[in-house]
Amino acid sequence: MKNVEQAFEKLGERPTAEKCPGIEGVKQEHDDFVAKESPSQDVLDLFLTGAVRAPEHYEIAAYEGLVTMAEAMGEAEVVELLTDNTRAGDDGAREAEDDWEATRAGRRRA
Repeated sequence: MKNVEQAFEKLGERPTAEKCPGIEGVKQEHDDFVAKESPSQDVLDLFLTGAVRAPEHYEIAAYEGLVTMAEAMGEAEVVELLTDNTRAGDDGAREAEDDWEATRAGRRRA
């Protein structure tokens, strides 16, 4: 979050918090699944392991779009700050993928 705040500062702008419709949709998908399907704990665990991946990928896509805009504006320092966040998002996505693979492997063995 610090990098985003610094990027706004470099652009002479003030950040404001806003709800993200994409992330809200991911949350709604979870709530709908639980309400409609009443899954067992094992099924819910599998669903959640997969669902964790969606926000990570969404975040990466958002940062990549912002980096592209900053590049077009010639804002090299902002590009660097946002690229650092993109890398962190990639790390989080890899961790989610690793968790997903470990869960799938464990289920196959059981």
